[in-house]
Formats: sequence, C-alpha cells, structure tokens
Amino acid sequence: MPPVQWNTAYEEGSADNGYSLTNGNFDQESRYQFATGHELVIDAKGRGIDPDNGTLQVDIEVIGNIPMAQPKASVVIEPFTEDFVQTGPNRLFSSSESTVDVDGKQIPFFWNKTVSYDTELGTMPYPVERLATDEILSDYDADSQRLFYSAANSISSPYGRDKCPKGFKLDQRYQHCRDIDECKSKRTNDCHHSQTCENLFGTYRCICAEGFKLTANGKRCQDINECEEGLHECSHTCINTIGGYRCACPLGMILHQDTLTCKEDSYNYDSDFASDWGNDDSYNTQHNRRNLNYDEYDSLLALNQVREEWLCPPGQIREDNRCIEEKGKGGKEHCSLEKCGEHETCLPTVSGYRCVETRCPLLYQHDIQTRKCFAVCTESRCEKGAKEWEEITFVPLPLESASVQQYQDLLELSTEDESSNMIYTVAENEFNLPLRVRIENNAGILYSMRYFDFEGVNKVVIQATTYEDHTSTALSIYTFVVFVYDPSSI
Repeated sequence: MPPVQWNTAYEEGSADNGYSLTNGNFDQESRYQFATGHELVIDAKGRGIDPDNGTLQVDIEVIGNIPMAQPKASVVIEPFTEDFVQTGPNRLFSSSESTVDVDGKQIPFFWNKTVSYDTELGTMPYPVERLATDEILSDYDADSQRLFYSAANSISSPYGRDKCPKGFKLDQRYQHCRDIDECKSKRTNDCHHSQTCENLFGTYRCICAEGFKLTANGKRCQDINECEEGLHECSHTCINTIGGYRCACPLGMILHQDTLTCKEDSYNYDSDFASDWGNDDSYNTQHNRRNLNYDEYDSLLALNQVREEWLCPPGQIREDNRCIEEKGKGGKEHCSLEKCGEHETCLPTVSGYRCVETRCPLLYQHDIQTRKCFAVCTESRCEKGAKEWEEITFVPLPLESASVQQYQDLLELSTEDESSNMIYTVAENEFNLPLRVRIENNAGILYSMRYFDFEGVNKVVIQATTYEDHTSTALSIYTFVVFVYDPSSI
C-alpha cells in the first residue's frame, strides 16, 4: 500500500518508475475500500533520498480501518496490476483492485491514487505506465510486532505513446489523458433507471437517492425501511414510506409541530366527530397531523374501524391506548427477523415459531439485515463457480401435508437480477419430494407433481443461474434453500 512498489519498480523499455520521475519528492493520496465496508486513506509525502544512508524518506499518515486479522493469521495478497495515467503536467492518477486472503477467506478491495510532483521534472515517457506487482510475501512477528514484506515489481508501457485506458481520452496537444464524463450519455454507462450516474475520475458510479440503497448485487436501488433499521426519530410509531418515513401517534395523542414527537390530544371524538365529519376541509385541516388519509375510505364505518386499530405497525395491535406486539395462536409470538439468532432462520408454526440454523458457508459474507449470504467473485471464481456474484437465501415454505394437490403452485422465487436468461433448477432434494420448478416471467415457480405426504422439516435447494452471452460461463448464481414443513407438526 505505501508507494514503495511504484518508486522501486524494475523499468522495462523506456518507462520511468516513481523515483526516476520525481527524484523521490512527491505527494500521494491513496483511498482503499474493502468489500467488508472498511475504508482506509493513506497520505504519503516523499522527501527524497537521505544523504547520510541513501534511503528513501517517506512520511506516511494512515486514517481509517481495515478488516480484522489475528496476529498469527495467514494473509495472502493476490498479484495485481495498476495503471498510472498522466492527467496533467505534474499529476498522475491510478486505480486497481486485488484480493486479500485471510485464513482462506477472500476479501476483495479496490483503490485509487493521486500523485503530484514538481512540474519542472516533466512527464512520464508515455501517457500511461503499468505497474505489475507479483511474488508478494509477508510475515508478521507477533513478539517483536514487526511486519516483513517483499514483492517483485516492474513498470512498462501497455499502450504506447498515443493511447489512454478506458475512461480517458488522449489530449493530442499536451499528450495527457483527459477524463471522459460517462454520465453525459446513457450509451457510456449502464446505471439502472432507479439510479443516478455520478462521474468519477477515469470511471463513474451508480448511486441511489436519499432514502434508498443499492440492492445486494449493486444493480438497482431499493427503499430503505428506516423503521425496521432504526434510522427514524419518531417518539412513538414509525411508518415507512417510499424514500423516507413518517411518524404517527396512538389514540389520544397528536403529532407535535416537529412531526416527530407526540403530545396529548384535547379533541373530543364523541361530541365533535359527527359535526366535523360533515365538513371534510375543517376536519382534515384541524387533524391532518394524524397522518390518516380519509379519502381511502368509503364509509364512516370503515373510518371507525381504522380508529380502533390505527397507527400500529404491522405485527402490533393497540391495547390500552398503546401498541403492543400481536400474539399468535395459543398466545405464542409470531416469527420475525429478531426472534432467532443472527445465523438462524425463523419458521412460523401453529404454536409460534421454530429457529433453524442457517450459517453461511466459509467463503461467504453474512448480511445481518436480510440474513442472506453473498460472495463477490474474483478471477478465481466463487464456491459454486460463478464469475461475478453468488447469493444464498433461506425461505420457509409451510404447507399442510394433507392438502397439497397435484400440479399446485407452492412458491414463486425471484431475484433482483434483470438478466433475461435466468435458468432455474432443483439442485438438491434430500427426501425426493415430488417438486419441480418452471420459469415464468423470469421467475421460478416451485410446484408439486402430485399429492404427497411429509414429516418434519424438508430441505429443497433451488438454483437460479445467469450465463454470459453465447457461453456456458455462469455470471451469477442465486441459491434458494427452501424449508418445506407442516406448521402443525413441528
């Protein structure tokens, strides 16, 4: 990560390494982002060669965090290449990606760098020079707290004197590479219509509007449920909306002017309701902060029914003028994400719920919000052989054993992948249940071939795969682990 490789790289042909170009006097800012969400910024200032001992002097400031690794962990960094692009008379830009392997768990990471130096030193011999780093070895001595690191580095010209990398165009006058704004044309970016294109130096990214977040595969935006994720400031009840949320109050209270907190309501429903109902404008003006849309109701009866159960979120009911969690049959609680452990899936039953362990495989990451497992694939491919993305979703399928009919549709499975060539297959069926899957509108429909009886919890695995055009290469693999069971028998 420090600028050692660039400064000391073996020079192939007429290419210059960092020291030949700058005499060891430069400012370099490097930004690293790991697939785990950790971010790191490294500022390095080269101060030339120490005249006393001949060593390169570099002051380095490190800000941020990296994925945790135990002192005795086996850490392997995959070889990588990095293009240094001349973007001005004294400016360079580079970006690349690699993978760090920590005790067998692969963590992709990405970075970009900007380098500035004295203009009088001139430019690189080529608009672009490629740094190749290989034979990366590291060893940490926990007792002395010293890290020994070595790598083989070389620098060369990948394009010659008249070509720039993707994302740039050659400025013939100054022989520099200028950034291309991909966002100006839909033809040069592939952002989904739910995303906004943001131009970056040498590339672009697709971002979501406030109140939205990227889906797991990063290809579109989805609404953030601020109420479930604890991102709201409501004093009582939070109601999710598309792109935001609104606050509501229990019966007998109304929203304060800050629209976040509740205060006592002095309105008399019994004496004032009938007269106010006759004047829609006065009623809605006086009580619009209750967040009830009365245009949705066809009768006064419907409105009265809403008043009895109003403003409690799904899964809760009003009792003694407050919202409490609704109980299932037999006084047992319903399933919810929080009922089971972090690595478990909740199966609804007649008497309440049951938790089954659904721990992610070793090379997969765990999304604590959705309880899904996912892996961002590298050149070495993912566990199941995908090139770009793999995902595992755990799905409860409660069925009444005696009521399953022949050719009955039981479950619809879909992904957020918009590929039109998705293939669904039954990958595993441990008890040979007579189940098949067909494709309709790019979704997989799990259905029964005939009547069947079953006991306990049965696991059926459905796999959805997208392929590279005109090849047999799997781009993404989505695995649905379906738990088939009778809710009255477990």
